[in-house]
Amino acid sequence: MVGNNARDRVLSDEELRDLWAALDVVEDVPACYAPFVKSLLLTTTRRNEAALLHSSKLDGTDWTIPADRYKTGIDHIIRLSDAARELIGDKPEGAKGNSWFVFTTTHGAKGFTGFSKAKRQLDKSVAKVRADAKREHMPHWVLHDLRRTGRSLMSRAGVPADHAERCLGHVIGGVRGVYDRYAYLDEKREAFKKLAGLVDLILKPQPNITPMVRSG
Repeated sequence: MVGNNARDRVLSDEELRDLWAALDVVEDVPACYAPFVKSLLLTTTRRNEAALLHSSKLDGTDWTIPADRYKTGIDHIIRLSDAARELIGDKPEGAKGNSWFVFTTTHGAKGFTGFSKAKRQLDKSVAKVRADAKREHMPHWVLHDLRRTGRSLMSRAGVPADHAERCLGHVIGGVRGVYDRYAYLDEKREAFKKLAGLVDLILKPQPNITPMVRSG
């Protein structure tokens, strides 16, 4: 759906299915691009944060974005769902040494940077998917909309608002934000798990069943 301005844009279930279908067939983009884009939704991260994901910041299913690279100036820990961890995969082909950038076109030496060119190719692929299905052209969208979409899907999946906000690395304001120093790591793991589960239901809908995930 589309809100009143570009900052309200949230992709619908149909648009997410078309996007995933397009990512599976998009041409003239690096091999890392499809998992990179999918990871933006499943980790609710910003484009540059995901592009600079480095193996040294991964510990099992925990991804730490260090304070000096994060908007709030605080370390942000993302507890990866199984689906998100699968997108990250193993050591990139040709990578040397024991550490590397995950989404890369330089054998792990640098993070992905070709955003504009790859997005143009993806838009063409999405347009073809929708044309083949005899649907209207997809309204303008940007990669950051996937972060907003992921946050909205968390609410739909029954994730408490406080937990979802912490998954996005947002700082809770006021007195509660000052005194509540709990890290919410278990809650974030459950939230990302619910997000991945709902995305899976959206991508593989069952006849006559509305994709929903119960809380608790």
